[in-house]
Amino acid sequence: MGTFANARLEVKRDLALEVLRLHGEARLPGIGASMLPTIWPGDILEVRHESPAEIAPGDLVVFERDGCFVAHRVVRRGTGVPPVRGHGQDAHATTPTFLITRGDRMRRSDPPVLPEELLGRVTMIVRGNRRIAPGLTRWGRVISWVLSRSHFCTRVLMHLNRVMERPGTRSHSEDWSDEESTSEVRKKAQSPLLWE
Repeated sequence: MGTFANARLEVKRDLALEVLRLHGEARLPGIGASMLPTIWPGDILEVRHESPAEIAPGDLVVFERDGCFVAHRVVRRGTGVPPVRGHGQDAHATTPTFLITRGDRMRRSDPPVLPEELLGRVTMIVRGNRRIAPGLTRWGRVISWVLSRSHFCTRVLMHLNRVMERPGTRSHSEDWSDEESTSEVRKKAQSPLLWE
């Protein structure tokens, strides 16, 4: 990726961070497969700024790490010394509250999310004209378990998702209610932020 493209991504990331800090809420596009089947590429995540103390296990959170936004589910909360050394953190540093997260399709947990990395909690997932609570159903857990053990099943599922959104078919962005025009929705969804 060229320097111009990198600068453009950085500006978009900074703009999303600023909107979240100023207004307390932002809408961010979901990409990647680590949160299947909860979050699909093309979903829009409604994120509300919250402190780590307000986050509970089972919540979906968005955090920034190494210049990328990551949306994963909280496995547990902790206080004191994180169990794994954080990115660039002193091994003996303490933090008031840290979060342990994991993608629904992933087998291993992420390194601890520190308070300064946390951007907020996902309050709603918008898929087409539907608004979906970010919880994980019983069937969602079963599908996540299968996908975490089979890259082939993940590839097939992602391929089917792409086939369903080919030109001439209704895409997520075209299923929005009449309140917002398709072009407005596409502008909001076009932010190619980097997700894990």
